[in-house]
Amino acid sequence: MNILAIDTSGSVCAVSVLQDKKVLVEVYVDNKKTHSQMLAPMIDDCLERADLSLSDIDLFACAIGPGSFTGLRIGVSMIKGFCQALNKKCVGVNTLDALAQNLLGEARIVCPVIDARRGDVYTASYTDNNRVSDYRATQLTDLLDELKGREVVFIGDAALNFKQEIVQAGFKVAHIGIALPRASSVGLVAFAQSGNAVSAYELEPLYLRQTQAEREYAKRNRKPNGS
Repeated sequence: MNILAIDTSGSVCAVSVLQDKKVLVEVYVDNKKTHSQMLAPMIDDCLERADLSLSDIDLFACAIGPGSFTGLRIGVSMIKGFCQALNKKCVGVNTLDALAQNLLGEARIVCPVIDARRGDVYTASYTDNNRVSDYRATQLTDLLDELKGREVVFIGDAALNFKQEIVQAGFKVAHIGIALPRASSVGLVAFAQSGNAVSAYELEPLYLRQTQAEREYAKRNRKPNGS
């Protein structure tokens, strides 16, 4: 099975082509260029290096969130377009599940944390690559208090952004080489979940909270108490 996987959920723009569990090509970019600029050329490059065309892809996969609202929309829209044009199936992979895949085989609790701004993180906990908590948004300080006394390794952009706080709390942070999203991990999770592949019309981003525009709209239209 040929798989094209992408991750645009954060600052990293990543593309990978896999053949079942074998990673044929992976491109990973973390610079100031936007995903809308980088994604299409990266996909073309990966397919060329894998000696494949879009029509050779059997399964399309993308990280659906949580993460950057704009980044997620770019990635999901790209995959939906491919699947509609080619009448192919796709798998939407939770970004936290994909991050946990980066540390497959880790004996400690794996805790992906994605920066949600203002001290909040998107997170879940994994043991032996099995998720053992809900996907949620919470304050990082509350999460550190909750996990106190347990052997935990943190991964994700928030793990790097708040490394000092996490280490001071007695936890480990994954090496920078594996701490950020990898499209190959999205592809590996998608391969495992290929039996649940959906059509382009069923693929949607996963948001654990409202966008800023939605929050501001709700605030403006909130009714006074008693009305």
